[in-house]
Amino acid sequence: MPANNYSELISFGVDPYIKNPRIYVADFTIQRNLGHGVFLEAGWNGRYGRNLYSNVGLGASPYMFKDSTSGQTFAQAYDAVANQLRSGITAANVGVQPWFENQLPKAGTLNGFASTTAFLASREATFFTNGTVANLFDSTSASQPGLNTLRSQLGLQPYDETSINELLEIVNEGWSNYNSLLLTLRRTGTHFTFDVNYTFSKSLDTDQGVQNDSSTLQNPLEPGAVYGPSKFDHKQILNALFVYNLPTRYSGLPGFLNQVVGGWHVSGIFTALSGAPVYVSEGSQVWGGGQRSVFSTPAVPLVPISQIQTGLNRNITGSGGVGTNGNPATGGTGLNLFANPQAALAQFGYVQLSSNTDGYGHPLRGLGFWNLDTSFGKRFALHERKALDMSFDFYNLFNHPNFNSSAGSLTGSPVGFGVISSTVTPANRQASSRWIMFSARLEF
Repeated sequence: MPANNYSELISFGVDPYIKNPRIYVADFTIQRNLGHGVFLEAGWNGRYGRNLYSNVGLGASPYMFKDSTSGQTFAQAYDAVANQLRSGITAANVGVQPWFENQLPKAGTLNGFASTTAFLASREATFFTNGTVANLFDSTSASQPGLNTLRSQLGLQPYDETSINELLEIVNEGWSNYNSLLLTLRRTGTHFTFDVNYTFSKSLDTDQGVQNDSSTLQNPLEPGAVYGPSKFDHKQILNALFVYNLPTRYSGLPGFLNQVVGGWHVSGIFTALSGAPVYVSEGSQVWGGGQRSVFSTPAVPLVPISQIQTGLNRNITGSGGVGTNGNPATGGTGLNLFANPQAALAQFGYVQLSSNTDGYGHPLRGLGFWNLDTSFGKRFALHERKALDMSFDFYNLFNHPNFNSSAGSLTGSPVGFGVISSTVTPANRQASSRWIMFSARLEF
């Protein structure tokens, strides 16, 4: 949208009554000493965020607005037109919707159409079929005039703020809930130490991102519509570490043998995560939250989510123009999140504004992650106060690839649907492949 249609394109602000967010924490832990330096712990932990910061668009499209004459809401009228166009019905044959007729009187006949509904279905077809509600309200294009522009042309008051395209404000609309079961087995000792932690948890929130993210809520008028598993919600997490050190010297052994068998050490860190939520998206304007920097809204699964299987599927060529970018015969990876991408895409539908259905509460699960880093070395005692420590550090010891999960979109190109083409790079590294580092340290 051209910026010169507005006196200001984007405006940021802070709610003058904003509060500090509150975090409530509760936990309960029991521990038992199993002897020989081994301890077992079991616990529950809960964290509950309230009044969390959220970035919202104050000019969000009023999708729940009801026409007082007919009693029909915009959401009902929009869903009716969108569903008909998506099913293949032509714009001229779309059923007349009272909301459009009453709210935009004679807009259709003035433009040579039998009804305002037919006019909108023809001129704004993509805004209906793609779920771009914000564009339908705010577009100022001559070929696709939005509802606000049409209202102004008819001498009526627009629905939204028209001097600023994106009027953004930080408010206290977010909340989160986290609960977890924690199990820990730990051993402390001079030569052998280990710590194994298992977490079974669930994290839910409304923001679907970090609090300082500039992206806005999809539905600032009803944040609960997008309440669901957090982007970082891994149901199961396993972390384990160990350190094993042989003594530097053994009494009774000659000095040469002590140098051969003594001073060896090995350690490692193992991490495993179950898959995070993955969504087939519909778009970022579904709830009319804005035209820029809005979190994308998931499509709605048409079958129980348990029937849509995800995983690392190999040698997938795609079919019907869906997932075909991964075809190995044409240079693709052959990897796909779905065994049958075309069938998986058909199992998702568009959000229905009038019934407030959404896909946040029913996410797919992406690919899991596991990694083992180890260190192997030896300490040489050179003198009573001098020692040389040499070690090889292996990051991703087994050179195991962890792949980024990818789903796709109902409105985007389907050729990349579910295609997996990249690996996960840990935050402390520049590549996902195995790294080997040699180090030597002289102590004195």
